[in-house]
Amino acid sequence: KKRGEKIGNCRYGWKWENGEWIEHEAEQDVIRVIKELRSEGASFRAIRKHLETEGIENRKGKSKWSLSSINKIMKAA
Repeated sequence: KKRGEKIGNCRYGWKWENGEWIEHEAEQDVIRVIKELRSEGASFRAIRKHLETEGIENRKGKSKWSLSSINKIMKAA
């Protein structure tokens, strides 16, 4: 940590590059979609269905989303 090295996992929507945190553009787009759907009153289940139906992949490259992941993204956003 003192040497500027990344320790642990990074928050969704960000990546570690060249010794600093920068926005991960594709993940930031997903965050915007989640926030927009939530502001329109969508439940976490409805958001999950939307992401999966649209084929939007999670960080692991899978098109299956967990409700807890969506909840964590919303809390951090």
